[in-house]
Amino acid sequence: MIKKHFWYYFSFAVIEILGVWWIFVTSFNKPLQYLALSFVVCFYIFWSILHQAIHHTVTKKIVLEYVFIGAMGGIILFFLLP
Repeated sequence: MIKKHFWYYFSFAVIEILGVWWIFVTSFNKPLQYLALSFVVCFYIFWSILHQAIHHTVTKKIVLEYVFIGAMGGIILFFLLP
């Protein structure tokens, strides 16, 4: 499974790691930090739905699941950021 989608997972991991790094680097500027968090969450939602559309089928339920998981992760991190 990972071999089949290696570049998808690799690029996803790299961009998410860079996003988390951006969140930590901008810790001195709260608005910029929240912008970075929003970018990471939106990218997660977009990339997941795109992968689903290319390799599987997209349904309303799947889109809502990705949006819900992304939003929950963003909300949790929003309240955990110092």
